[in-house]
Amino acid sequence: MKIKKELDGECLNCGATLQVDDHFCPRCGQKVDRNDLRLRAVFSEFIENYLSLDSRLGKTLIPFFFKPGYLSEQFINGVRRNYANPFRLYIFTSIFFFFCFNSYLKNTESDNDSIIEIENEKLRDFDDLSTTDRLILNKSLKPEIIETLNNSDNQTFADAITSQRTLEQQRIINLLGDSSLAALALNTDSILNENELGVSWNSDAEGLNIDFNFDELAPYRFDKNYTDDMLYDSLVQSRKVEPMEELLTRRAIKLYRADPDSLSRHILGNLSLAMFVLIPLYAFFVRLLYWRRNKYYVAHLIHTIYLQSFAFFIFGGLLLCATFVDFSDDTLFLLFRILAFVFLIYFIASFRRIYKQAWIKLLFKSILLIGIYQFLAAIVFLGEIVISALMF
Repeated sequence: MKIKKELDGECLNCGATLQVDDHFCPRCGQKVDRNDLRLRAVFSEFIENYLSLDSRLGKTLIPFFFKPGYLSEQFINGVRRNYANPFRLYIFTSIFFFFCFNSYLKNTESDNDSIIEIENEKLRDFDDLSTTDRLILNKSLKPEIIETLNNSDNQTFADAITSQRTLEQQRIINLLGDSSLAALALNTDSILNENELGVSWNSDAEGLNIDFNFDELAPYRFDKNYTDDMLYDSLVQSRKVEPMEELLTRRAIKLYRADPDSLSRHILGNLSLAMFVLIPLYAFFVRLLYWRRNKYYVAHLIHTIYLQSFAFFIFGGLLLCATFVDFSDDTLFLLFRILAFVFLIYFIASFRRIYKQAWIKLLFKSILLIGIYQFLAAIVFLGEIVISALMF
């Protein structure tokens, strides 16, 4: 039926009347074809529309990489149909960058999730500790505590942790599962005495009397038997609390007891949203610095979007390579500095094309704008971290 409509001269998409020599619908712009849904035909159409050199994206790639400022100049001059939309290009490069960023972080975390390296002959029964509990200890204990355990010679694991401060002992006990406690023959009653903590704790949290001190909360940080509300009630007890103090106290307890990985993922997940604040804000300062150029704010915004898109792409590419290639820290830092220099050249060349300033003024303003960007990025990202933490 659809083929019959096309042969009758009607657009398959909107029903508009087509002329014999029409290649595209004059109303909706859809290409005139016979609705061929074979995989080969659909794939060929995708290549033609998006990846071929005469497509909008194909025409955009070369100037985007090798002609800084050209796409911004064309957009400002009204030439917009021939190239990919700058906002779509930004969204694409943004997704690419944060995907590479998250992949790199996950790869780094997996490298750092190695089991605590304690030799069995040093802690004779450490081999009985489950792999899960080893990983939990490795991620949760302070580095100095791990180092102390690693340096404990000719002791059982129980003897080694008994040598720690009472709070650290309680932390380790709370982290270990029942099976590991049993395998290691750890008797929590003989190892720890709650009275040493200066608190009186029972199952319903009545009678707990501790000040708002994270060191004293440490034994209960990972103990799921006690909720955040129970800790808050025991801290506040019967005294009157202002609404803001209550909010901050509850939030502090929740963040302190939160899983570090979950909190980090929550904060990093909102970085892309922070960029939607940073870019327009930065473009506003560019507009102030070039207020004599008689250009609309949107012109500066578009230019900023192209620059940020280029930065997303090259640094995202570096992170993607670092995910699959085991670079040393020195090599990765060197590659980062090289790309930073490449971006600096791209940045200056782009501003030169758009604002056509003398080199001395251009270099001065470029350095100033880079400093402004770094300052604004620090403020915006700090605000994002605070807001993300409050909303976690």
